[in-house]
Amino acid sequence: MKTSLVIPCTPYHFCNSLALVNVLRAYEGGTIKPDEVIVSLSEAPLVREMTIKQETARYLKKCVSGKIFKEFDIIRHNGKKTHGPNRQEGSNAATGDIIIYNDADDIPHHQRVEAIKHCFETTDAMHINHWW
Repeated sequence: MKTSLVIPCTPYHFCNSLALVNVLRAYEGGTIKPDEVIVSLSEAPLVREMTIKQETARYLKKCVSGKIFKEFDIIRHNGKKTHGPNRQEGSNAATGDIIIYNDADDIPHHQRVEAIKHCFETTDAMHINHWW
């Protein structure tokens, strides 16, 4: 089953902190990487006005080029999208059988994709809600 990771993101997490990069690095080092990563960026025009940290820019360039994840996309929205609609936009673009959501500032467990994928492959679950 193909997994899509959807990360709703704000310009702050995209530019001014390493939050998004830390989340992506956690998935990169996980036991199973997601097959597809979609960053849904609210208020994308603000990114042009902000300074993107050099480390963030370098890492995102590697992601977009396919060097870290098989498929990686950044969806840019002109207006402000609250968390739910921003998540939904990422879902609409996802092509995976399983959609996994992660906030741009929440570090996941290194087995998160593996555990979620296992649940869907071994049960008839339609939705999994969890925390740790």
